[in-house]
Amino acid sequence: STIANQTAGTGFSVTVTAKDANGNIASVAANTDIELSVATGSGALSGTTLGTITLGNSSVTISGLVYIVAETGVSISAADASGTPSLTAGTSNTFTVGVGALSTFLVEDAAGGDIGNQTTAVAFNIKITAKDAYGNTVTTFTGTGNTVNITSTGTLSAGSGTTATFTNGVLASRSVTISNKGNWTITATRTSGGTQS
Repeated sequence: STIANQTAGTGFSVTVTAKDANGNIASVAANTDIELSVATGSGALSGTTLGTITLGNSSVTISGLVYIVAETGVSISAADASGTPSLTAGTSNTFTVGVGALSTFLVEDAAGGDIGNQTTAVAFNIKITAKDAYGNTVTTFTGTGNTVNITSTGTLSAGSGTTATFTNGVLASRSVTISNKGNWTITATRTSGGTQS
């Protein structure tokens, strides 16, 4: 069956139908195990990926599939996993997996990656990205009202408080200054815009 667009991390179902060499729906002559896998896409399927077309039937619906990478062009392959396969593998239509709900904010160096050691009282730039629970960027966190509050376990002499608005889920650069020595963290907390889970 045609697979509709999905949301990262949300379970969905796939129906696999047996067909004869001419493309007609056909019943199987024995219980036939079916295994689903990713045909195209950078992620992996989790949840329930196995099902059985039982003797005399032509299809099985496999529920509880989960895909967590938000991207376009995903498709799923169905293969006969029986000891003596009788069905040729088939591939679904391509579909899009959308981003899940806003869950957290990634705070990193403005160039990407971990924030390195800094010099006391010297400004440095950070980048903040809105993420769902699976690490996908929440691009809908954008425009007027979509801001975060910056705090730190150290003493922020500059850069604390409410940021500028995000663009497509990203605040590309925010200058901050920590005035005391030590090992500190920087936290971004939603102030407005979007819904954080």
